Amino acid sequence: FTCPEDLDKDKALFKSLLKGERDGYVIEKRYVRKHGEIVWGRLSVSLVRDQDGYPQYTVVVCEDITDRRRVDEAIRESETRYRSIIEQSPDGIYLVDVETRLIFEANSAFTRMLGCTYPETLGLSFHDFVVADREELDRRFTDVLMGKGPFTFERKYRRKDGSLLDVWVSTRVI
Repeated sequence: FTCPEDLDKDKALFKSLLKGERDGYVIEKRYVRKHGEIVWGRLSVSLVRDQDGYPQYTVVVCEDITDRRRVDEAIRESETRYRSIIEQSPDGIYLVDVETRLIFEANSAFTRMLGCTYPETLGLSFHDFVVADREELDRRFTDVLMGKGPFTFERKYRRKDGSLLDVWVSTRVI
């Protein structure tokens, strides 16, 4: 009942178990039900040996993880869609950690806007690229967090090369 595509990997692990190369193993693999439905299992296998080290029997626990695998796949697909939308946007988009106030995510339009590479963009604070008084920036950030507008406004950004860029900012708390 093991799915044919997963059989070789499972056999290889079992052989290494019998040879004494491992005490046990855990594998996620597919099983085929009687009517052909594929289900996922998390198989945990341990070998019990006698006093002389000879294999006596195996202890096998198999957990049905089909639902978890479906959820994981849906999350991966959602993440792929999200990344595609954000990356293809012509608008510069960046995400800021509320506590550290540092950028932890940015799309390529934003990195081009600043003239930076993606790694250079990560970890920047507003103070690194927004042309404004530090106190005013901090106040505006706090106002946005507290739900006080305006949430769209003009700014000047300083690019990596020092040149200035006029931008229209739209900000939201997620």
